[in-house]
Amino acid sequence: MKCALGRKLAEFKAPLPADSVRAIHLVGPGGEQWWIEGDVRVANLKKLQLRYPQIDKAHFIAKGWKGIPGLTAQDVLNAVTVSMGTMGVIYSVVLEVVPQFGVRQVVHPTTWDDLLLAADVVEQDLRTGNAAANKRVLNVLLDGSLNGTGIANNDNVFAHVRINPFNFDCWVINQEVTPNLPDDANNTSPDYLGSLSPAMALRAVDKFQNKLALGRVFDFLSWATDDLDVVFSDLGQASRLLSFITGLGDVFGGTLAALSVQAAANVMNIFDHPDRGQQFLGDLVSGVFHALHGTGPGQNSDTTSVPYQFGAIGWPARGTPGRGIEIALDPENAFTFVQKVLFDDVRRNFMSETSRPLKPLIGYIAIRVCETTKTLLGMQQYAPFSVMVEVAGYRTPEADEVMDQIQAKALAFAPDGPKPLLHWGLENYQVTGAYLKSTPLGQPYKGTLTRLEAFTKIREFLKMGHPPVFDNNFSTRLGL
Repeated sequence: MKCALGRKLAEFKAPLPADSVRAIHLVGPGGEQWWIEGDVRVANLKKLQLRYPQIDKAHFIAKGWKGIPGLTAQDVLNAVTVSMGTMGVIYSVVLEVVPQFGVRQVVHPTTWDDLLLAADVVEQDLRTGNAAANKRVLNVLLDGSLNGTGIANNDNVFAHVRINPFNFDCWVINQEVTPNLPDDANNTSPDYLGSLSPAMALRAVDKFQNKLALGRVFDFLSWATDDLDVVFSDLGQASRLLSFITGLGDVFGGTLAALSVQAAANVMNIFDHPDRGQQFLGDLVSGVFHALHGTGPGQNSDTTSVPYQFGAIGWPARGTPGRGIEIALDPENAFTFVQKVLFDDVRRNFMSETSRPLKPLIGYIAIRVCETTKTLLGMQQYAPFSVMVEVAGYRTPEADEVMDQIQAKALAFAPDGPKPLLHWGLENYQVTGAYLKSTPLGQPYKGTLTRLEAFTKIREFLKMGHPPVFDNNFSTRLGL
């Protein structure tokens, strides 16, 4: 029987994968082996010792454990599950899973303006930090009868919106569980060419070989669109561009690099052709997203499959250089952050038609809604849901500056409510221990202990007096 683990990170009616961990076999400092489980009993100690004789009663942490006054075995499991490698080496885990299930997914292409209209919210409501307005935007993402997917809140289990940072086109994704497993999934491979051609033709002025989309691309590259001119004047440029892209060993990444550089150059040098810079990249990204989601302008996609197949589009074998940051926010201020910081500030100052120089970030903004975590240091600390805002893009010198600014502005965000937390597995190098103490991690947890203090107490206990071999710059910077 196939199983599904904890479902996915935008499923707001199911536990997070981290909260589906029921036991961990940990090798800590000094080679000490620990078996850690929480309130749910998993292993029989005597049987466990037949396989791992090093795990004696003192190293078996389970329900009823009283090694640290005021803390339980579940607290230890919740600390070790999200510990960023600072506790030790995880040898194995026991996960709670559910039987495999089918999912119907509907993706609705829309715009940020239309989402706010559906929520009866104007941008100024978000800029002023109106908590009720933030909640109404959240409700629209949860309820497909409002956002255009048609999957009503009672049936919806998944809330995700992907945003084109150049033009604020949006793709809202909702899902409902199907009564039976699909015998024949109807999701198909992305049709990039079919989706990109109409997107590129939107603002085309000239044609090349009678095709508007090709004419737009040639115009973007500042190449002539007359066939003879191309043969005699631009053939050398095309050859050099092709050599540059293929010579990188990564056609996908090379293409993104060329587009980013050309867009920046166009905006610097061709002020009367905005369609050659930010606007071109906006149409390009929208075309790619339509291909990924199987949508078109004003056209939903409706697919049925098993959960792990959604989004499984593959990636270049050698990878692609990129930058990524994910920010966890309280639902009462999450969309204020999106509007005020990402749209009004970062986008306007770095990626708009008037930005000089243009610093394009070829990528996306994603908003996901998920359950509150039970782990001590997981990012999803907000209730009743955590709103996860992710920004990701292809890495260039220009994109580097944009991403650095986003991280700095996220840490400077001072809402009326809990401060945001940054994903441990993505970019967080500007986060300090002092900042963490001002977030939900620094709030009371049990007795007089905060989550941070409980975490460090558990870390110290598991060291068993051995040298701190798992300390590093990360744990030192954050006071962990």
